[in-house]
Amino acid sequence: MTWTRFHPATRIAVVLGAILALASFTGWERVGEALAHFSPAGGFESRCESLPPSSVRIEMLQPTIAENGTVPATVLTRMSEARGDSLRTIGLTKAKFGHRSTLEVKGIEDRIGARACVRPAVSVELFVAPMTVYVAREYRDDPCRTRVIREHEQRHVDTYLAFARESVPRLKAELERVLGTAPQFGFTVGEAQSALDRRLGDALTAFMNDAEQSLAVRQAAIDTPQEYERIRLACAAGPG
Repeated sequence: MTWTRFHPATRIAVVLGAILALASFTGWERVGEALAHFSPAGGFESRCESLPPSSVRIEMLQPTIAENGTVPATVLTRMSEARGDSLRTIGLTKAKFGHRSTLEVKGIEDRIGARACVRPAVSVELFVAPMTVYVAREYRDDPCRTRVIREHEQRHVDTYLAFARESVPRLKAELERVLGTAPQFGFTVGEAQSALDRRLGDALTAFMNDAEQSLAVRQAAIDTPQEYERIRLACAAGPG
């Protein structure tokens, strides 16, 4: 899995000495002729330490929730990931927990000494989208059963949103741990950036895999036999 999945827009700002050159790139363009020699006078390490500190910004995007009452229960049952052939799905919430990220790297390169250092700034947007709540078509004219189904599905919606909110500080702490506070060193800015890319990519992949498993557990805890029975008996009349 490549880092491209996580930051479709990558900007690399290269600071040379007293800012002799500044280059911005998008996508996967590499630093080329924009780099120039500079005198290491003043101390390479001290120049690296003077780079802007590493930073991580995590934001949760406000979700849009749509309701769909046009799909029959037979189709919802096929759409559902729940196991159990005896279960018929009359309500369903579909959503995807994901993220978009942007990485900015500022660094110093000393070609004479064949050394470079960088510090990154990472911005991540977490989202739960698309989010759709389905109520089986058979119940759209049954106010009581529709209300009960909506109430149940709202618990799934709330679980998604609560998990996303909890993920903001958790992901921030994890990425700050991965980035550290010290500059990332390499023979070139490109090499230092690549090493940083791999570390961030591994951290984000692990975080999202863990999120998928945790969400599955939380959502399954809502769909208990007792809850299904409560829904079935909630309304005295209506389609059964």
